[in-house]
Amino acid sequence: MGIALCCRGVFQERAAVFSVLKRFLVISSSRHLFKNFLTLVSEYKSDQKLAQFTNCNGNGLFTRSLYSIQVKTLYKVLGLAVIDFGLIWLWVYQIDPDPSLSIGIILLVPFVFVLNLIIAGVLSFAKKKEFSRIFLTNSVIAAIMMFYLFGEGIDRNQNKRLEQWTFQKADTTFSLIRWKESKEFSMTYSLNPGSSWGFLDGTCQNQNGNWILKAASLRMTIDEKDNLMGFRNPTDTIEMNKIK
Repeated sequence: MGIALCCRGVFQERAAVFSVLKRFLVISSSRHLFKNFLTLVSEYKSDQKLAQFTNCNGNGLFTRSLYSIQVKTLYKVLGLAVIDFGLIWLWVYQIDPDPSLSIGIILLVPFVFVLNLIIAGVLSFAKKKEFSRIFLTNSVIAAIMMFYLFGEGIDRNQNKRLEQWTFQKADTTFSLIRWKESKEFSMTYSLNPGSSWGFLDGTCQNQNGNWILKAASLRMTIDEKDNLMGFRNPTDTIEMNKIK
């Protein structure tokens, strides 16, 4: 009877551990990876399935030992993910990619994925099974991080260089861009998606929190609420959508 209870406890515990690892792999694609990981560990600590395992012996030493090993493995996965995050973000920050490099994500994501698989294979060949499994898991996590952080790097580059607004007039979509470094602006219009034409360029300067746009005899103002005034006549006030 005691042996049966012990075996049943072992299978229940293994099922609980595999369930935790499966949930961790699913949430690893989230932007809130670290918060979700800590939540997952907290849930596992309070899992009532561990109580069933104390039938194997009086003090539940086997349960605590197995539980400790699995939690340490999860923390190692998290530690490697933190290192990946730091290295990838530092590299992206240094190269400061602009939109012309966005095609590079097609090569970068498979690169970090395959690199981790190679490391996992080498560790497996060296009979480091635990670390091999960690890098195998990390291949997915690192690929997701590269995709996300590279995209964030492009957005950061754009935010440093320009501000952009759009607004609609009848069947025409207008776009207004303020170039931060040159203190100039440009406007384009589009009659259908995928094509646009430039029609206005000028200079801009900040006055009391408002942007004053000047082009030839035209003078327009962008206020703090992203309203454009003076587009076609001095009394025009157009509510624009700021692109973020």
